[in-house]
Amino acid sequence: MNKRGAILATVMAVGALVVTTSLAAELELVMFESSSCTWCETWNDEIGRIYNQTEEGKQAPLRRVDIFDARQADLSNIRGIVFTPTFVLRRKGFEIGRIIGYQGEDFFWWELESMIAWTAPGMMACDQKPAIETTLVARAKPAKCLSH
Repeated sequence: MNKRGAILATVMAVGALVVTTSLAAELELVMFESSSCTWCETWNDEIGRIYNQTEEGKQAPLRRVDIFDARQADLSNIRGIVFTPTFVLRRKGFEIGRIIGYQGEDFFWWELESMIAWTAPGMMACDQKPAIETTLVARAKPAKCLSH
């Protein structure tokens, strides 16, 4: 590899590291759970043990919240949590999307990967105030910017 190629490869590698690092600092996955939730236990058995070791877990660290506990101030803008588990992906404090319930590993990973993909530069409806409309099955689609 020539000198120019080596420099380009180094710049690309550093750029990928910066993007991954900055996404990890911006994203978080909030899991609303309950000690009496059977599906929460199933998620913990199938995914919870390895989540932090996965690429998704590194990009969007997991934050657990008991649905019956008082909501912390930084989560006050998350509304409509009724079922457990509910997973809310947030970027810079704004909701990107949510997964309501747990329907198995494949569905969970597919939905989470889809939501994380929407956080890539240029993919959001508006980069400063991201918003994703979701349905009961949490199919993420671009939405209009939120006015905050």
